[in-house]
Amino acid sequence: MFRYEIKSGDTLYEIANLFNTTVERIIDINNITNPNFINIGDVLLIPGEPEEPEPVPVPGRTYNTNFINGLLYVIFTDERTYAAGRNNVIIKLIKCNVSSSNIELRYNTGQRYDFAALRDGREIWRWSEGRFFTQEVGREILQPGECINYSATWDLRSNAGDFVFSGNVEIRGYNVAQNYSSKYVSTSISVERQLPPAEEECPEGNLLQDSGIERWYSERNPVVWQEDNVLRSSIENSGNYAVEMGGINSNQRAIMSQTVDAASEYSYRIRFWSREISRRGETSNFRLEIAIYFYDEEGNLVGRFDPLLSPQNINQNTYQRYTVKTELSPQNTARAELRFVFRPGSNNTNTVLIDDVSLECIR
Repeated sequence: MFRYEIKSGDTLYEIANLFNTTVERIIDINNITNPNFINIGDVLLIPGEPEEPEPVPVPGRTYNTNFINGLLYVIFTDERTYAAGRNNVIIKLIKCNVSSSNIELRYNTGQRYDFAALRDGREIWRWSEGRFFTQEVGREILQPGECINYSATWDLRSNAGDFVFSGNVEIRGYNVAQNYSSKYVSTSISVERQLPPAEEECPEGNLLQDSGIERWYSERNPVVWQEDNVLRSSIENSGNYAVEMGGINSNQRAIMSQTVDAASEYSYRIRFWSREISRRGETSNFRLEIAIYFYDEEGNLVGRFDPLLSPQNINQNTYQRYTVKTELSPQNTARAELRFVFRPGSNNTNTVLIDDVSLECIR
């Protein structure tokens, strides 16, 4: 038998599906007289053993289980699909002692659990990031059949404040007790890009001025773009000039940016041409980041997509075109800053050319 504490939104049907049993068995075991009225906080006895088949998913939720050192982990979310920038994800983790003996869990701090979100195996959000926990060791003892529930809410932003991209996201749940902290149970959700209301229209065309980077006060100072550690280059993709990131010093960071008017709840597409410039005795050790930062009317940062692209092997012989898209811009967006950042590593000698940049609002 398992003990399960009823939470908000639960029904006997969902609980039965969660633990691969039937409503009738739960009613019989718990002597329930009216199955339409169950109370939040009440504890139900649930039939089942670890050897039984895993439960089937509850409609409308993502769901998974894992058995770890005598504990049954159950993780689920309130939905399967979420709208980027609009929905919150409700995550729940249940841990149950499915052994025949007491299990003692020891903790190094006041923290008992954790949640994380990953894209393509890279962690983008962790519930405990930035939270304070008492620095006191503690312990819990779970009796056979005893369960504990944990929950958290995620706003679909990374710990850096970025909105996540559309696609699948892995959600992990952890019990952070000693000898358990590296183990987890995981499930997957889908994040979708939502279109702006039909009555709103994107501004047409390229929002950038001097998109070909043709206007210069001097070889180090473009007229329209804000810059640091760049040079004018005649190795262009089109027109007369391009910009060479790291052209003054290939071992220092270089930045080129431009800020334009923007609006809330739109997606933006960035296109540009780029190639690498190699030096004699070359060492190619750098990263090129392309980010877009969103600000409100007062100039406060309200969100960013950073980095959108970090090409590791830019073509040395010819220009190559890159295209990246943002998710919906945050609410209260009034301005958007497109920023190229060249980040050299140790002993880097090479630089990067950028030309023919566009920033467009798309539906």
